[in-house]
Amino acid sequence: MSKVVPVSKTAIIGCVHVPFEDPKTLEATLDFLRYWKPEEVILNGDIYDLYALSSHKKDAKQSLDFQVEVDAAREFNRKLRSAVGKDCSILFNQGNHEARWEAYHAKYSPETQYLDDNKFESWFRLAETNIRYNRGVGGSYANTYVGAVCVGHFPILRADSGASAKAIVLKRFESVVTHHSHRMGTYVKATPSGRYIGQEGGCLCTLTPDWTEAPDWEQGFVILQTLKGKDRFWLDAIRVVNGAILFNGRLF
Repeated sequence: MSKVVPVSKTAIIGCVHVPFEDPKTLEATLDFLRYWKPEEVILNGDIYDLYALSSHKKDAKQSLDFQVEVDAAREFNRKLRSAVGKDCSILFNQGNHEARWEAYHAKYSPETQYLDDNKFESWFRLAETNIRYNRGVGGSYANTYVGAVCVGHFPILRADSGASAKAIVLKRFESVVTHHSHRMGTYVKATPSGRYIGQEGGCLCTLTPDWTEAPDWEQGFVILQTLKGKDRFWLDAIRVVNGAILFNGRLF
């Protein structure tokens, strides 16, 4: 017989790549968050693209519009905070795209990169929407734990759906939620010492970027529920299909 139990709810979102997000996909996601009411949101890296600061070859005109990127990122922060409410905790794990900020300043303006006003979180005004920034240790990627699950923007990247999650689980032998691949595959490993699950978190960015054709990506995000006071958890991939989410008989 079913029963209502106390749970903690965490939504894990990554690879939005603002200002290259998919507007319909992002709006469906925010609508879902208003309904689901998580206690915590983890922004799991590559939330902003920082296209203008990239060391890769890029469109010269578009790269001049960095103010557009900054304004779009700040607006994303406001929309997210409005959707989840003032009491929801929001943690921002640094991904490789956010790391472009420090890499750019280290190369072109090392004297100013550590000024308080020049920090990533200052420029993007994270404090205004009470978003905590997790820079991580030693470079481009950061992670955090929700109970027994490690949530991070891991550097390991493989070609097929689920392959990145598999590689991370077999390296760390713990349960993980990872972004970076833009896919939503799941991998489970049962061992005598425990059962580990790896979940790839998808993306909320456009599926028609101008720098590649027909990418093998999937839009969506992950929700994590843990029994309060216990180590037990449930991970679910929430897929966004043609800008819509179907969940518990509701269409977002």
